[in-house]
Amino acid sequence: MNYTDWISLQIDFVCLTVYLIITFYLIKSRDQYRYAYISVLIICILIVGCDIGIRFYYDSRCSTFYSNNIICDKLNGATIVFSFCKYLFYFILIYVVSLLIYINSPNYSVFHKYKIFVGAIPFYAAVYLMISSMFDGRVLILTYNGMLIKGPYFYVLVAIIGLYSILGIYNALSIVSAQKERLTEITYYKSEYFLFYVAITLPFLLSTIGFLFDYPIVVAAFALTFTYLMTIHQHLRLSVDELTSINNLNELRRYLDNLMQVPEKERRQTFLIFIDIDRFKLINDKFGHNNGDVVLIQIARILKYISSSFNCFVCRYGGDEFIMIKKNANEEKAASICRFIEYSLGQLRDLSLAPYDLSVSTGFTKFDRRFKSTQEFIDAADRLMYETKRFSKKDYSSILRSEKTKEIGKSIF
Repeated sequence: MNYTDWISLQIDFVCLTVYLIITFYLIKSRDQYRYAYISVLIICILIVGCDIGIRFYYDSRCSTFYSNNIICDKLNGATIVFSFCKYLFYFILIYVVSLLIYINSPNYSVFHKYKIFVGAIPFYAAVYLMISSMFDGRVLILTYNGMLIKGPYFYVLVAIIGLYSILGIYNALSIVSAQKERLTEITYYKSEYFLFYVAITLPFLLSTIGFLFDYPIVVAAFALTFTYLMTIHQHLRLSVDELTSINNLNELRRYLDNLMQVPEKERRQTFLIFIDIDRFKLINDKFGHNNGDVVLIQIARILKYISSSFNCFVCRYGGDEFIMIKKNANEEKAASICRFIEYSLGQLRDLSLAPYDLSVSTGFTKFDRRFKSTQEFIDAADRLMYETKRFSKKDYSSILRSEKTKEIGKSIF
């Protein structure tokens, strides 16, 4: 085994370990797409297994004319079988991934099933060429001394893989574009945004090169992509509220920690807006926790829409309390957002057939030099939330100038 084969073997074992760990994690998870992910991982594991078989069975001493004996015949035969299987599984991998991405893309419709049928024609043609090549050498030719060289139809397969790679990239970017709002909630820096695009397109960008030159880069690229996506998945589990599907307190702390790193001049233009559902305990006690969950989900959807309209960060602070953060604003802007929140909830109350009254208490505080840490800001918002609910102020055109607001500020700070 030469140095190149030894390096490839190490890469294969690392990728195999990664694939097995992710597969075990997905089996235990309740992700709705876990079976699709697992099917892709199984194909990747088969490719890695075939490549390991090639590295183990290939012996350069059996590649000379004078080394044709029974042992070399067996080694060459095993190498040939593993090579054909590797190319076949490799091709199936690119096709299956591009197909799954298309099915989950916004371009897909149940009325477009004929596109899947048409798109599968090159795949079936390529599978036929691969299988028949074992007998007539159309794709790979077995030389007299046990070496595999490229046949006349090899580059046809390269072109088909290139076609599926382009389609995979296009549909993957369509999914990302449709989920751009969700992506902005988990990426705060342009570098993270760029890294996400690289992660989902890297396997397709390298697939043609890997097939053409028989490099183990595609398997490694899929391992990196799966690892990165699993990291994001874990991050979402830790940072997204399971019930309302908006950010939770952990993500609020991360957001504020990042905010503490910006210059103080920019922080002074940041406002924290809090929303507290009125009489939520009464709704839970009288109408049941299921109705309470429905209320939380409905309000979270409205706040998510408002946050995207006003370019705000939004999270569930805990229980029946929500927080929005607006940067580059002033008191008038913060007050207008509070009024819009209450107006939107009023519209929901008027249109709802629910037997309970639905209203919220809102208020805001400014992020300035008084706060030396994230926790100080959160604690101040918590106290202000309590005071605002106690005073039940709703008219923000006057609350900005009222004496009672000054009293609230003194009691908190």
